[in-house]
Amino acid sequence: MEGNKKKSFFVNFLCTIAILGAFAMASLALAYVGARVYNNIIVENANNFKLRTSLSYVATKVRQADEEGKVYIENREGTDLLVMEEEIDRVTYERLLYFHQGKLYEVFHDQGGEFYLGDEAYGYEIMEIDDFHMEAMGNSGLKFTASNGSGESESLVLHLRTRR
Repeated sequence: MEGNKKKSFFVNFLCTIAILGAFAMASLALAYVGARVYNNIIVENANNFKLRTSLSYVATKVRQADEEGKVYIENREGTDLLVMEEEIDRVTYERLLYFHQGKLYEVFHDQGGEFYLGDEAYGYEIMEIDDFHMEAMGNSGLKFTASNGSGESESLVLHLRTRR
């Protein structure tokens, strides 16, 4: 009889340990999956942030500079530039936005001032983005397209109020 009690206790103990072990393994697997999902969400949010922020930044600059004939796209040294002219104390300045080697840049200088691209970009780095294109759409539109490393892209079309 005493042998049966020991055997029963041993079987109950093993079953309890097996259940606790299975619960521990399931908990670890759930934590691992949750951490991976969380990491993917963070990466996707960062990529979407870059897309939307770059387009929002450009849109804000265009809206601030929207005067007749003062906002246009030009190509210098093989690079498309968004040119926004501005007059301060009877001196005309130009703000240039352009994409170069994975980064969006801004330059503010006298109109006709030197613009150069070498190994290093010229101007202030706005943000890193995988790809950024700009194009004129007819007489009054500008189209901007930003792409991230995930292959997603967002486009923004702005119609200049002063060219209508």
